[in-house]
Amino acid sequence: MDKLLNLKSLLSDIQNKKFYVTIIKHDINKEGKPICRGNKGHDVNKIKQDKRYEECKKLLYHYYYEKEYGIKYMIKYLNLPITYPVLRMTLLSFFNITLRKHNEITDHLHEIRKEKALHEVQNKIGWASEECIKKVKIKNSSARGIQGYYYNKYFKKYVWLRSSWEYIYAKWLDSKNIIWDVECNMYKINENKSYRPDFFIFDSINDNKKIIQIVEIKGYWKDKVYKYEELKKQLTKNIDFVLITNITPYCEKGINNIKEWKLKRIINYENKRS
Repeated sequence: MDKLLNLKSLLSDIQNKKFYVTIIKHDINKEGKPICRGNKGHDVNKIKQDKRYEECKKLLYHYYYEKEYGIKYMIKYLNLPITYPVLRMTLLSFFNITLRKHNEITDHLHEIRKEKALHEVQNKIGWASEECIKKVKIKNSSARGIQGYYYNKYFKKYVWLRSSWEYIYAKWLDSKNIIWDVECNMYKINENKSYRPDFFIFDSINDNKKIIQIVEIKGYWKDKVYKYEELKKQLTKNIDFVLITNITPYCEKGINNIKEWKLKRIINYENKRS
């Protein structure tokens, strides 16, 4: 108990800036004249020379490494008088404790998350509350992510469209009798990344058909802009590469395209064929 009290008192002093000092730094200004700058900060040597330091370091090491507590859990479970950012900085800078990476999930954290999830489900709170469930449903059914099969009349096959924007554009192409297909070719952007654009426009339907235009529907995914710019540098001048960031010009007036796409799309093509 005394060890924990010492830990709390030392962390409280750090939180309340009891070890703050003004550090004078001698420098040279742009004119070449000597100047003095005064910056406030923790005196690390004073913290390490404090009689509570070594005992507190062992205790922090015990909870962080041996018991695998996270920083937030340590604050809550031990009732520490310090905020998350300050404790994080304290562990790293004053106690030389190497912090776990964000993707390193300990067994203890797994158990805590499991208990928390069960508690929320049983009491219908947090993520299991009706309000959160409703928000998740709305988010998952957003216009950008409505996917499904659409019949390509030119090549007499069903193609997979990934959003209502793609549906609107495919329907517009059909209305203009433009020969099209989706995701036909894959291009190498660099050693680690490949890119398959959305729409390919052809000059004919026969075996010797030639790509005359490639169209990328940007929509929500911002990484497509980077890929678009990289691929545009590689393409020959006789292939026009278009990036659509506004679908409004391709929409029919008075038509609820989202509602129409939800009704017309085919979720499972295998069931449709049978």
